[in-house]
Amino acid sequence: MSADHTIPSADVFQVLADDSAVYLCGQSTARLHSAVQGIHALVALLAQRELDAEVDLAAPCTFDSNVAQGILSAIACCAEVVQSAATGHIYPTAQRVSVGSGAHQHLEKAAMQAGRMEREKP
Repeated sequence: MSADHTIPSADVFQVLADDSAVYLCGQSTARLHSAVQGIHALVALLAQRELDAEVDLAAPCTFDSNVAQGILSAIACCAEVVQSAATGHIYPTAQRVSVGSGAHQHLEKAAMQAGRMEREKP
C-alpha cells in the first residue's frame, strides 16, 4: 500500500485546523448556540417534509419557492454565525490568538482552572 492516503489523518477536522484559537464571551457563545439550534430546527423541518412525501400523506408539508428560499437563507445565516465564531469574528467579544503563544497558554490554563472550579462547586 502506498504511503499516500486519501484521508491523511484520523481526525477529519484536522485539515481545517489552523494555528489559532478563539476565546468567546458568554454572549458570543449564546449566539453560537442559537445558530446551531436554528440549523437543527431547519433540518428537522426539511426532514419532516421528506418523510411526509415518502409516506404519501394526504396533506404533506410543502413550501412555495419563497419559503424554500427563506429556509436556505436562514441556514446560510446560521452557518455564517458558526463560521464567525470559529474565526474569532463574532461579537460582542471574541479574541483570536496564536496556538502555542503566551496568550494561548494563558487562556488554556484559565479555561482548565475554570472547568475545575465549576466541577468543584458545592
